Amino acid sequence: ALAPLQQSRRALLTTPATGPAAHVSRRALLTTTATGSAALVLSPATASAGSKLEDGLALPDGARQFNEFQGLKGEWTRFGERLKKTDIDDKEWEGVPLLLRRVYDAGDDMLYMAKGLAKDKQDAAKKLAKDFQKGVKDADRPAQAKDRATVIKAYEATAPLLS
Repeated sequence: ALAPLQQSRRALLTTPATGPAAHVSRRALLTTTATGSAALVLSPATASAGSKLEDGLALPDGARQFNEFQGLKGEWTRFGERLKKTDIDDKEWEGVPLLLRRVYDAGDDMLYMAKGLAKDKQDAAKKLAKDFQKGVKDADRPAQAKDRATVIKAYEATAPLLS
C-alpha cells in the first residue's frame, strides 16, 4: 500500500514541469547556485560596514564616537573663542544653528562613551552630557536671532563640560 504512494511522489519530483526544456541537471543547478551566492557574498556593492572596518576605512564603535567628540569639541572651542573676540557677519550667523546641532550631537557621543564607565561615574557622565546638550539647545534660538552675547554665554557655560 505504501509503494504506490512513494512512486507517485517520486514521479512528481522528477517529472519536468513544462517538458524537456525545463530539465536541469543537479550539477548545473548546484554550480549556478554556488556561483550566484558567491557573487552575492563577494560583491563590493553588498559589503557590510564590517568590511570598511576591516579595510581601515572606519573606526570601531567607541573609537568613532571619541574621534567625533574630539572634532566637535575643537570646532566648538574655535568658534566660541573667535566669537568672543570678534563679531561674525550675517552669512556666518546663518550657519551657527547648524553648528549647534552638530555640537549637540557631541552629547550623544558622550552618552555612548559613558557606557564603559563604572556605574557611579556613568551616572555623573550622563548628567554632564544632558546638561551640555541643554546648554547647546538653549543657544539655538538666540543664534537664530544673531544674539552674540547669549551665544557667548552658552559657549562659556558648555565649554568646561567638554574637558
